[in-house]
Amino acid sequence: NMTTNQAETAPLPYLSATNGNWDSPSTWLNNDVQQLPNIDGIDWNIVQTRHDININRVTKLLGLIVDQQKATVNNDQPLYVNKYLKINGVLDLEGESQLLQPEGSIVDYSGTGKLERDQQGTSNMFNYNYWGSPVSTDGDTYSVGSILHDGITTVDWVTSHDTPGTTNPVTISSRWLYTYYNKTGTYEEWHSINETEEIPVGLGYTMKGSGVGTITGDANQDVQNYTFIGKPNNGLIEISDVTGNNETLLGNPYPSAIDAHKFIKDNKDVLLDGTLTFWQQEPNSSTHILADYEGKYSYYSYIGGVSGAGANPTPEEILGPGLIDKTPKRYVPIGQGFFVKTKSFSGNKTINFKNSQRYFMKEGDNSIFFRPNDSNLNQETHNLNEEPIDNISRIRLYFKSPEGAVRNLLLGFTLDNAATDGVDYGYDGLNADYFPSDMSFLIEGEKYVIQGVGEFDNTKAYPFEMVLGEQGNIEIGLQNLENFDEEIDVFIYDAVLETYTRFNDNNFEMNLEAGTYSGRFYLVFQNDAALSMIEEDFKSVIVKHLSDTEEIFIKTPTSIQVKKVTLINMMGQKVQTWDFDTSQSSSELFIPTNHIASGSYIIKGQTKSGIFHKKIIIK
Repeated sequence: NMTTNQAETAPLPYLSATNGNWDSPSTWLNNDVQQLPNIDGIDWNIVQTRHDININRVTKLLGLIVDQQKATVNNDQPLYVNKYLKINGVLDLEGESQLLQPEGSIVDYSGTGKLERDQQGTSNMFNYNYWGSPVSTDGDTYSVGSILHDGITTVDWVTSHDTPGTTNPVTISSRWLYTYYNKTGTYEEWHSINETEEIPVGLGYTMKGSGVGTITGDANQDVQNYTFIGKPNNGLIEISDVTGNNETLLGNPYPSAIDAHKFIKDNKDVLLDGTLTFWQQEPNSSTHILADYEGKYSYYSYIGGVSGAGANPTPEEILGPGLIDKTPKRYVPIGQGFFVKTKSFSGNKTINFKNSQRYFMKEGDNSIFFRPNDSNLNQETHNLNEEPIDNISRIRLYFKSPEGAVRNLLLGFTLDNAATDGVDYGYDGLNADYFPSDMSFLIEGEKYVIQGVGEFDNTKAYPFEMVLGEQGNIEIGLQNLENFDEEIDVFIYDAVLETYTRFNDNNFEMNLEAGTYSGRFYLVFQNDAALSMIEEDFKSVIVKHLSDTEEIFIKTPTSIQVKKVTLINMMGQKVQTWDFDTSQSSSELFIPTNHIASGSYIIKGQTKSGIFHKKIIIK
């Protein structure tokens, strides 16, 4: 029964009326006759902003047009735009705020505006960060010089090795800009770029710090803030034309975190083992000389992350690991670069990033950016999504070589038997390093730093492969047990000595000769009491090498009758065996060694009452 014209107030779209906060009624046109956008669980609103609008909470929309001025998402919140986004003004993601869009959503790249998002890296002019860009020129490519800013001002560039340490804006050296796309793994294959060269979205790049501030160990002085400004990347992002058995430096291409598990799963047909590899450089480096670099790669798989802390360096041309303290987590932060390796295949394939991999996770316990420690890493973790349950029980170990280098290892047990004792894509992380001394899990003849298996079974044994470049003391220690209902016992089983050493509280230590020890040492979870007491039972046995007569002398108590003696080298290989008639055997045995090479050996003596082992040096 309308007889007069009515105001056209249907919110198609909602329109801003003035500067203000999102939840303030006065911010919106026709606020007296319509609900405010995105309240009471409604997430299908279409909004057009024409003023400076502040968003302080989780916001979900069907469409957003930032038509003029600036829409600012602050208070470390997520903005979900489920269908259509166009920016003619500025969309500013402050702090840890993030933009998320699902599969099938659109960014209208005809928009004349920009998205802004800060991220922090090292300020040390001698140190690399590995980067990806959350923005681009048109959704396809970007140049570092066009998207990287100090505040709203583009950074300045020099070609010299060192930066001048200027501010307002900061200055970066283009000398250290590199990409690594579909290469074989050699250091010389890094591709030098400058700040104007176009990079496909999804590829990463290296860049050193601005040199602003003094590198003193103070976390706040070690961190440089950058602002990425450009069109927000969205949708399917393809790294095409990758070939088999190669490596590529990628970078998180979205203005949100990504879930490493989903990325690994989505690229199963392309990636070698699914492991993501991250670089961290010693925070206090003070040189551009490669031989003096300090840093280390760390690894992540479904099982979890393994830090490179304390291990020998890679590539092998650099000095050492330095002070490295970070372990990769499941959610890859905005701007973080990482390596992947492709499996063996013919032809070309594509590595894919997808919106379904995007996830709102602030930097913290579950999302680590590889830069010097800073306050961002201590803030409370928050996410709108339901947090996946961590159902993996983990054993974290370390191996210390005779040179003093440390290798960290991770063994994980899947509650649902998602992994096996064999090789499982996404669960087992290959050891890609080449060190003179190292230890790895041995799976189907290959070396791994991360091993995922089924449910915990205390009857299982997991073999190690140990390589020693020099003779000396080795050490195996337990770092941590995670997600076990109760503490378990962990042992090192020596298959040569047939001994079990519990190392929950005291590390396993042994002096070994240089060489490869494959399948001699195992990680086990229960003790064979009889075997563990052998050394105690046979302490009175004497074994010596008589150099004058070139004989092995063995003296046993009269109650012990030796049936067989085996000479074993330190690799666990049998050199020679001697059998004895127990009905006539003496408590003193003399075995000629004139035909045996000098070196260290193990004497394994079999008796009616058990087995004894003694170390002997033949000169």
